[in-house]
Amino acid sequence: MCDVLLGGRPSMNDIEGSEIKLKWLTEHLGWLPVNSDIRRAQHARGYILSLLGHVLMPNKNNSVVHTKFLQLLAQVNEIGNYSGGSACLSFLYRGLDRGSRHDAREICGCIILLQVWAWHRLPWLAPIPGELIVFPLVLRWRKIRYPANSPFKNIGSIRLALDRMGVHEFLWRPYEDDDIDALIPDNVRRERFV
Repeated sequence: MCDVLLGGRPSMNDIEGSEIKLKWLTEHLGWLPVNSDIRRAQHARGYILSLLGHVLMPNKNNSVVHTKFLQLLAQVNEIGNYSGGSACLSFLYRGLDRGSRHDAREICGCIILLQVWAWHRLPWLAPIPGELIVFPLVLRWRKIRYPANSPFKNIGSIRLALDRMGVHEFLWRPYEDDDIDALIPDNVRRERFV
């Protein structure tokens, strides 16, 4: 399957059960010539697999990606019909559930998504954003800075602040802002109410 869909086959050292090592995928993408539609599709599949394994649905040590995703990428022209955001969020929820167990030492999922969500909902915890109002909202965190007198220098102080947090310190509806709403393109706004 990898030969046809990715244009190459990982060695036995580059496979762990049903998972491909991301190191092989990254190296493979580096030498894959893109000189035909077939090669372009193979390169696109490899890039999306790498994105899934490194950012959107990483495992605990961010080193492999499951081959089940490759099967979903067989028809490149269908990829736009998938609900990648929902899948990413579901994967993060499952990682949070497993990570909340008393014996868990690690967590998997799109942690950057969790971090940005926390910064929106807990403004007292967030660094100073580079831009106040921009769409997509995540772009406001491109150029952040931390105040010099920030009490959150270590994980212990953050945990203590979260434990002592009052209900009024959580922003329950951070996206209901007329300034932000004005930035959202009409096509995105329509899909929001489906």
